[in-house]
Amino acid sequence: GKNKIRAELRIKKIPEDLISNALNGIDKEEYKKTIQHLIKKKEKEVRSQKPKDKTRKIGMFLLSRGFESELIWKVLKGDSSLRSECQPAIYYLLFLISASNL
Repeated sequence: GKNKIRAELRIKKIPEDLISNALNGIDKEEYKKTIQHLIKKKEKEVRSQKPKDKTRKIGMFLLSRGFESELIWKVLKGDSSLRSECQPAIYYLLFLISASNL
């Protein structure tokens, strides 16, 4: 995800304006398709039968890959196989985790 890419480029001392330009050049639809692909792949790996556990684990996986929490939430919310009444709580959890990593 963009967050992880940004962090790795900062470590390599790439100027922030070049990083921003490069990340802004990423096609939004392709980026979203990448997240959707990773969700489908991870959904097969997650053993939990409870929708809220699956959603949480997939969300945490995507966060660990550097995707933005807001985008993760939007994509998970749009994925009907992962809908549940717990999503607002998951969104809040993802927000807290991403904020603590800043």
